[in-house]
Amino acid sequence: MPPKQASRSSRTASGGSASGSPRGGPPRILCAADVRLGGIAERLPPLAGEAAESAAGASRRQWETLLDAAAEADAVVLLGRLLDPAADLRAERALRQGLDRLAAADVAAFAVTDEPLPDDLPLTVLAPDEPSEIELSRGDESLAVLRTLAGAAAFPVPDGLPVLGVSVAADADADGCDAFFTSSLPGDAPGTLIVLPETAGAGGGTSEPRGERPVRFFAPVLDLPDEPADLPARLRHAAPPPADGERLRIVDWTLRLGPWGDRLTDADADALAAALSDARALHSVALLPHPDRFADDDEEEPGEAAAFLEALAHFDPLGDAPPLPGVAPNPDRVRELATRFAAPLLSAG
Repeated sequence: MPPKQASRSSRTASGGSASGSPRGGPPRILCAADVRLGGIAERLPPLAGEAAESAAGASRRQWETLLDAAAEADAVVLLGRLLDPAADLRAERALRQGLDRLAAADVAAFAVTDEPLPDDLPLTVLAPDEPSEIELSRGDESLAVLRTLAGAAAFPVPDGLPVLGVSVAADADADGCDAFFTSSLPGDAPGTLIVLPETAGAGGGTSEPRGERPVRFFAPVLDLPDEPADLPARLRHAAPPPADGERLRIVDWTLRLGPWGDRLTDADADALAAALSDARALHSVALLPHPDRFADDDEEEPGEAAAFLEALAHFDPLGDAPPLPGVAPNPDRVRELATRFAAPLLSAG
């Protein structure tokens, strides 16, 4: 079966900025994936007070930062869900008001989604499973081509215009595109401003993060072979610096400790997390032995990890196994070594 021929339509991207001054330079398109207005970030621990309020309103604040970033764009492309399944009327109102704001600034808005949306939104909806092309223009000047990549399709020759390919599939065939955006690309920022070359195949296109995430997640791993003088201060110094727009951070620390850490308990880890946490930052702390403690040092005596593995291999919780020559039964020693090493061994398996 021959590839499906994708149709080409046209759309005015922008005639000028909100102040009336014409835009110039190369095409600029702001892309974002899974805006999910009205949703609450996953992986959140139980929240209360100011932290809960920050999490509940994060999607709307994130949407506002994207709208601010759209001031420098000719068009906005939204992939995936625009409204979270749990969205309420406030989220729908924020979406409509934001799209009206784009329309008032002559910024064309596109959504590549199959979700049901409210009627009469100033938005061009493109089916994610249907290949298509839309030609963007500034006033009477052709600007760029927005190409929805889906399945096998034969696309029209872009006539010298730069092409931005968008797809919900990360492995879409982006041949013939000057830039490509998929829902798997976004990183720490919610949006990406893609600047295309002024002609097809000219090169020089760039992509830069835009917008802010009010709720941010971190999972730092810190190696502490030697005991620091002030452990809470050491972690505060190692924490990532706050970003613009950040209202709540969730930090899940993994501390890999030398022998000094064997005296720390789960209660100590909880107390350390509590000392680091406040209304804008919630911390959790996991304590593990440093991996270097699993390596033997070529001495005649085996290292701690080797001793534990050998003891564990001979350990019979039912007590029915005959005694092994040269291995003294010592359940307390097995328990001590297991507390120190079993969790890392299981997680590495």
